Amino acid sequence: SASTESLLIGKVLGVAAVMLTVSGLWALTGFALSSYGFAVMPAETSREITAAVSGLLSPGHVALLLAYFTGGYLMFGVFFAAVGAFCETQKDAQAIIGPMTIVLMIPMITMQTAFTSPDLPMLRYMSWFPLFTPFLMPLRLVQNPPWWEIAGTLVLMAVVAVLMINMGRRAFRHGALTGEKLS
Repeated sequence: SASTESLLIGKVLGVAAVMLTVSGLWALTGFALSSYGFAVMPAETSREITAAVSGLLSPGHVALLLAYFTGGYLMFGVFFAAVGAFCETQKDAQAIIGPMTIVLMIPMITMQTAFTSPDLPMLRYMSWFPLFTPFLMPLRLVQNPPWWEIAGTLVLMAVVAVLMINMGRRAFRHGALTGEKLS
């Protein structure tokens, strides 16, 4: 009696809840360990770290980080759920996910450069590609890119996320609910 959209969104949100629980536990552990570390480090170092972290955790910056994370999670979560709907074995899933994994390696490889020089022209261009946006734009936010770049990448990522949700919904309906094979 549940609709295809409800099943798909339920699966994606269920995985998100597990991920948020694990992230919360890691954050609590990190906070506990860092508060011990702040107690034993020199006062000047502690002040420098606090200043750097407070700049990164401003409300506007956190809102943008959450927006990029949500868009990326929707794009990739729905994609992987749709692919999983067609696969009967893990071997089938690996064959389909392999090319996507190669594409996702590109922003991962460039992240080291983005940490040290987030405003390089190639990184600016790559951050406009919606599949790379959730990885590269949060790193570029440190350099305060122009507002139109932030707005443009968010809109482009949202459009692609909506398209992927629509395609994922149809794929999920055919794969998981009717048992069709991916051709």
